[in-house]
Amino acid sequence: MSPIEVKQFLRAAKKIGERWYLAFRLYMNAMLRARELTRLTERDIARHADGILAVDGVEVRLDCDTLQEIERWRGARTGRLFPGYYTVRKAFRKAIKLGNVYEYTMHALRHTGIMIRAREVRTPADLEDLRKMARFRRTCFLRPYLGAEESKLIERVKFVK
Repeated sequence: MSPIEVKQFLRAAKKIGERWYLAFRLYMNAMLRARELTRLTERDIARHADGILAVDGVEVRLDCDTLQEIERWRGARTGRLFPGYYTVRKAFRKAIKLGNVYEYTMHALRHTGIMIRAREVRTPADLEDLRKMARFRRTCFLRPYLGAEESKLIERVKFVK
């Protein structure tokens, strides 16, 4: 997704509800798969509000905007945050339609998150960390992301240091 499309999509998700805005920010920034998103609970998110979210044993650093949304969303309930895959998919389709961003899937949102992270890779250790965060088996699967040109999106995303 281009930076403009991501912005339109996130605005539309916010119109649908704060919960879905947080869901899609987490989906993109934590490079989650749809099933991983539906398994998250509020307790999981509250436990890792220091900037790191643990998903399937892999720690993923979140950006500042997502952390602010998590701080606003924190609750005492321990139930699942996002009810089920089909509910998430329905909200995604609604946000796509509302934001006038077509021909994208939830998978494209995950790949946008991977591409943002790939722009920060400087050393082989960074590459290995990205492979673990994206949950790829080998680093060769990251080649398309490392050579991709995604202009202004990375400039808008700030990570906690």
